[in-house]
Amino acid sequence: MTQDTGSFLLEIGCEDLPDWTGQFLADRWLPAVRRALDASRLPCGQMRLFCTPRRIVLTGEGIPSAQPDCETEIVGPPAAVAVGADGRFTQAAVKFARARGALESSLRVVEKNGKKFVAATRQEKGIPAQTILARVIPETLGALEIPRGMRWTGEMFRFIRPIRWVCALWNNALLDIAVAGVRSSLDTFGHRVAAPGRVAVSGIPEYFAVLENRSVLVREDDRKRHLAQLIGKATGSAGGVEDADIGETVRFVEYPCLEVGEIPESFSGLPEEVVRTVVRKLKGIPLAGTRRFLIVTDGVSGAGIRAHYEAVLAARLQDAAFFMEQDGRKRLADFGEELARILYHPRWGSVKDRVHRLADMAGLLAGELRLPEETGRHLTDAARLCKNDLATLMVAEFPGLQGTIGRIYASREGLPAEVCRAIEEHYWPRSAGGRLPETTAGTLLAVIERIEFLCCFLAEGVEKVGSADPFGLRRAGTGVIEIIWGRRLRLPLRRLVRHAVGLLGAAGETEEAVMTFLRQRTDNLLAATSIPAGLRRGVLAAAGDDFLAVQEKAFALRDFLADAEHADILVPFSRVANILLQAAGRGEQPSALREDLLTEDAEKDLCARVRGEAARLRRLHDEGRYLDFLSELRTWKVPVDRFFDDVLVMSPRPEIRANRLALLAAINDIFLLFADFSQITAEDARHAERT
Repeated sequence: MTQDTGSFLLEIGCEDLPDWTGQFLADRWLPAVRRALDASRLPCGQMRLFCTPRRIVLTGEGIPSAQPDCETEIVGPPAAVAVGADGRFTQAAVKFARARGALESSLRVVEKNGKKFVAATRQEKGIPAQTILARVIPETLGALEIPRGMRWTGEMFRFIRPIRWVCALWNNALLDIAVAGVRSSLDTFGHRVAAPGRVAVSGIPEYFAVLENRSVLVREDDRKRHLAQLIGKATGSAGGVEDADIGETVRFVEYPCLEVGEIPESFSGLPEEVVRTVVRKLKGIPLAGTRRFLIVTDGVSGAGIRAHYEAVLAARLQDAAFFMEQDGRKRLADFGEELARILYHPRWGSVKDRVHRLADMAGLLAGELRLPEETGRHLTDAARLCKNDLATLMVAEFPGLQGTIGRIYASREGLPAEVCRAIEEHYWPRSAGGRLPETTAGTLLAVIERIEFLCCFLAEGVEKVGSADPFGLRRAGTGVIEIIWGRRLRLPLRRLVRHAVGLLGAAGETEEAVMTFLRQRTDNLLAATSIPAGLRRGVLAAAGDDFLAVQEKAFALRDFLADAEHADILVPFSRVANILLQAAGRGEQPSALREDLLTEDAEKDLCARVRGEAARLRRLHDEGRYLDFLSELRTWKVPVDRFFDDVLVMSPRPEIRANRLALLAAINDIFLLFADFSQITAEDARHAERT
């Protein structure tokens, strides 16, 4: 029988919410509500969260109108007490059933852990969805750990900001619910400036339209679309505006309105990056290549607002010009001494101490890679200067310009272009999937800086728990791998890590902790590209610390196995590895391979193939021709299958058995050049075929 389903809508009206509210609740609260509903046998088809500066809206669709009825087994007293000598249930059993709301006719004897008890079945009627929602929503909200949560009543309830109203609907009727002592109603509120006041909502389908008529666009996508249209009308097109600026700005407004401001000509000497940063800090949107900027307001606009904003912007630009003038009285290198006053880490010293380590690591890497003399000098010079702008007035006032100000100041002094760019690029990528460094010095310095950072914090024993990343360790590790992949680098990472650990005087296990952490980041990035888990484990086990090879092999193996005819290579390859593992588990080790101990034609043929083709396969592998390697490897399937069909590996004669294990070990060594095929299952191959 098909059960009726319904929808709900919950709006929580608050005082001004911070811009991180939506993402925080989407990450923490939304999954908690879904888990709680699933645990209550009330699955939700689709659930969505919307957030504006003044309200949080949660919607759910495809929810059963009530829990399904169910039967629950209840275990009671031991059978020795509940069953009489005549086999009938005693009064103890009857009272147990009545007390638990179960029918006496459902009494029976069950066995649990070797002991007999009386059990009964209780019929439970499903609870209505409204009742469960009224319990789950306040409970999950109250269980959230709110950063800097506020308490505004005598209750213990904490939330991001004080709650002022709750509007809740189940289908088109009131959903009776209380959050932080505020009882729900069918009323919401319009925009507090453009259309203030209470307004009734007659049903979920009308909710969004009612608020739009009251100058509130609840959906962030609607606000983005509306703002893009306004920008197009004001500027002739939406060009010159970055999508990130629009996405950032609409989080601060319920109904975007637009004014176009002018940047005074007197500030034309300021670098464009500085002007853009100041405009963004004031929640404006810079227009690339022009002296204009966009002012996004909430629900109202006008010449007075524009004039006020332009005055505030002019004052902030004047500050920036003053800071740059003051900074310009010193050379960038002269700020290095001031880094001694900036603490980097309580154990690892000041930023100046860190810069010394970065320069030392840069010298090592330049030598290991045998860089041209000029490139190596640019790398070490950039390492010595890359943090100096942290001591400038500009970066103290505008932290988002770190690296950029260093590049600007270095360029003004006439330093080599690669040094200037490396000072800025070593911060790239600033986030996952962000822009990668482009110069050689910038690329290598970006890796060095992140490796030093990981060594410092992992040596300190910082734990990485759950999805939180308060110190940015995951971001740093992901950045290293993205740079290696994007710039196609093969670096002596372990040597670099070992050197950094030595400079810190940290414990020896730090080296392996850092390399393990980088392998985990590599695994996660490969998982994001739909590489099956077995393929990832297999190539990571074989590729060691060459993370570029890990990516190339994983993609090559996925593409190779995408052909269903190729999946059959996994069985014999995995069998080779598994037999060796089983033998090792029994303490049996291969001997040196002796051809005079080969007695069967199948093992002789296989040995001849190892002798004749191993060198070619190694060459294909070393040249990075991984698909060719796999294609050649596929020709080994028939002789390996024949070997297992015709030859008893675990011969009763010890010397023959050890020699056959040696032959398998020689074959497995070739396989292990590419991957540990024992880690790859048939399901992984099918997954690769589907993707």
